[in-house]
Amino acid sequence: MSTKIQIIEENRAAWDLVKYKVESIGDKEFDFLPFFPSVEESVGAFFLHKPDILIADLKVIHGYDLDVMEKLIYQTIAKPKVIILAAASHLEGIQQIVEIGISGLVMKPLNTDNLARAIRRVTNLIDSDNNVKTDGHFITLKANRSLLYLNQQDILFIESNRNICTVTVKDGSHRTVNESISSIDQRLLAKELMRIDKSTIINLSKIVYLGGDKYNKECRLKLDNGNEVSKSLSKIAMSRLYKIVSNKVREKGQNVIL
Repeated sequence: MSTKIQIIEENRAAWDLVKYKVESIGDKEFDFLPFFPSVEESVGAFFLHKPDILIADLKVIHGYDLDVMEKLIYQTIAKPKVIILAAASHLEGIQQIVEIGISGLVMKPLNTDNLARAIRRVTNLIDSDNNVKTDGHFITLKANRSLLYLNQQDILFIESNRNICTVTVKDGSHRTVNESISSIDQRLLAKELMRIDKSTIINLSKIVYLGGDKYNKECRLKLDNGNEVSKSLSKIAMSRLYKIVSNKVREKGQNVIL
C-alpha cells in the first residue's frame, strides 16, 4: 500500500525538487498529490484527499497563517505526519511551529539525507499506527524499569517535563513515564485526547469547567468517583480549548459550553 504525500511549496520548481528528493529515497512507494499554486487550494486538497504525510515549506505557511497549520495538525478527521522545511533565518516561525507540534523539521538548503531520515521516521510511525490494535485504544508506556499499560480513555491529562511525562488517570492518581510528550502523542488513537500546547495533552471528554482570570487559567476534569481535579493551563492551551469547545457547541446546537 502506497503512502500518500502532499507537498506545499512556494512554486512549481521548488515542489518538483522536494518530490524528486523524496522519490530518490527508493525504499517506499509514494503517491503524490499534484502541485497547487496557492495555500488555499493546498488546504482544500488536504481536507479532500487526507494525505498520510504533509511536507510544507515554513516560509509559505508562515506567510499565509500558522493557524492553518495548527488546524491541519489538530483536526481529527485525519492526523497527518507533518514535516516542515525551514531556513535558519525563520527562527520565530520555527519556534511557533515546534510549539504547535510536528513530526519532523528539515533545515534548508535541503539535504537529501536529512529529508530521507525524516521521511523514514514518519513512515515508521505510520506503520506502527497501522499495526496497533485499536480495540479499547490501549497504549504501553515506559515507566522507570517497567512498562505501564493503559486504556487511553482512562487518561485525564499528560504533562511534559522535557523527556519525562506525568500521566493523570481517571481515579486522580499520577504515573511518571520516561517518554517525551511528542513520542506519546504520535501513538495516541483516542480522538478525545488532544495536545493543546507543547507540554500538555488533555482528555476533552472529561472537561467540566473552563475559566479563570487574567493571570490564572483553570480547567477542571471529572474523576470516576464524581469528584473534580483542577489543572492550570497556559494562555495558548486555554485559547485552543475555548475554540474546540465552542465548535463542539455549535455542532450540537447547544447554548452552554459544557
